[in-house]
Amino acid sequence: MTFLSRVWTTLAECKSPADYYRLHLSIQQFATPDEVALIARSSTALPPEFDRELRVLASRMTEIRDDIQICRFTQIAENISLYVGTTPGRRLVFAFGGKGVGLFMPTALVLQYLVPEGCDVVILHDPARIGFVSGIFGYSDSFRGLVERLRADIDFGGYESVRVYGISGGGAAALAAGVLLGTPSASCFSGHMPMSSPKRAERPQARVMDALLRDAAPLSTFSCVFGADSAYDVNHAAGMETALRTRQISIPGVSNHNVVWELHKQKKLLTVFRDVGLI
Repeated sequence: MTFLSRVWTTLAECKSPADYYRLHLSIQQFATPDEVALIARSSTALPPEFDRELRVLASRMTEIRDDIQICRFTQIAENISLYVGTTPGRRLVFAFGGKGVGLFMPTALVLQYLVPEGCDVVILHDPARIGFVSGIFGYSDSFRGLVERLRADIDFGGYESVRVYGISGGGAAALAAGVLLGTPSASCFSGHMPMSSPKRAERPQARVMDALLRDAAPLSTFSCVFGADSAYDVNHAAGMETALRTRQISIPGVSNHNVVWELHKQKKLLTVFRDVGLI
């Protein structure tokens, strides 16, 4: 069953606001731009609030690009999704999520930014919410094992290059993946070191990721993007700079942990994606 088929089936079964809300979260996390556009055009019979949210999301996609991107979705495994554009991608991007849904913004918006730049995108989530230090449950039991299995399950041969980025708790994982995949650069948005969270620090795997990053730092190009007025993120960015010599990109006037969304609202996200070498 395709994602759209599941949406139509679920819509027919929705009976309460909570049902519609869960469906809306699923659309935000998994739907491609063309799927969002189609659902929004077909949503007139839905509750007004749900209909309005879908139409706002569809409108935001065209604010990024006039053309709605058509993508093919493949589920590599639970919590690992591959999105391929209609033209062969020159670059494969791995995107490591944080604790919440999506990558600080709905997946459809991420794809509107990246797919026209010649990117196919792999989006990863850690259901344990510990920054991938133990891999992804049911797929790998270590971070190195996660990257090794991704190499085995995804054909890298058709791409000219590979890039990685991560948000929040997935930021350090993105930098570490960049090391293991040999990418020329890696970036994190409001990220922090593996050992900075008590929940992660108690796990030996966090120390393994921490050591990997510290050993690779002199030979790697790491960028850390964060809001200049977010004390939480400024402190974490300072820690990353000390430990890893990260290139610091401080966004003035931003106090929100979700620096990606703030950059999107300022129409500066594409510029920053280019600046950190993601596209």
